Amino acid sequence: MSEFNSPTDLMEVVMSVTRVRGTGSAVRAAGSSRWRRRLVALVGAVALVVPALTLADGSPASAATTYPVTATVPVGASPSGVAADAATNTIYITNFNDSTLSVIDGATNTVNATMPVDADPFGVAVDAATNTIYVTHYSPPGGTVSVIDGATNTVTATVPVGVGPHGVAVDAATNTIYVANFNDSTVSVIDGTTNTVTATVPVGAGPDEVAVDAATNTIYVTHASGTVSVIDGATNTVTATVPVGVGPHGVAVDAATNTIYVTNYFSSTVSVIDGATNTVTATVP
Repeated sequence: MSEFNSPTDLMEVVMSVTRVRGTGSAVRAAGSSRWRRRLVALVGAVALVVPALTLADGSPASAATTYPVTATVPVGASPSGVAADAATNTIYITNFNDSTLSVIDGATNTVNATMPVDADPFGVAVDAATNTIYVTHYSPPGGTVSVIDGATNTVTATVPVGVGPHGVAVDAATNTIYVANFNDSTVSVIDGTTNTVTATVPVGAGPDEVAVDAATNTIYVTHASGTVSVIDGATNTVTATVPVGVGPHGVAVDAATNTIYVTNYFSSTVSVIDGATNTVTATVP
């Protein structure tokens, strides 16, 4: 598998912000990864769609269901990451090629602020408890995280992390932020109170995306090498390495069932991991 070093060669982002009627907002993004594909981003808008777990007549949705787009919101150049603050009904979009962060009002589907940030903004995560937004900046040979006050839309701190930071996730229960540094195979652990790196965890090659299970204080990191690292948040150590599909990218946690879901780009599958045993219990085509 080739590794690519030019961000503009590998940026294609197809993003969707999903609003589920009556249940607030959820956000998902199918992002790019520098080791996965060599495409130039042409997408400069966020499509708002209305999926439904049930249809308007009460019947269940199926795989063949077509979901209508309710709005298309123009944002910056080459949108990459997306995160939502359900408490404020605000959506945040990192725009890689023009170094900005678009702030979208979820009630009106309009951009109410465009913030200049450091170069190469990539991943983004929100701590709803503190109304703080964290943005990774790829920018090799260095790498930083911008800390943004959601009340004022201003950068309040810049935290140096590892080389080529990609994904970022927040554990609101511990006020801790986890950053996957793709180019030096580490995870930076940031204290949200002091905005300092308190630990650097060595992990497998090419850490890409990261997710947190706040209920178990466990962090999950996908790797270009085809694995998921399981990190104990109490000790900042890797407790397990789980083989998954080819080209794992996105990762998400269902804390209610202690289940982790990993999208495998090259094998077109989703790996389902049991968080109690750290084993793959199913592979979904």
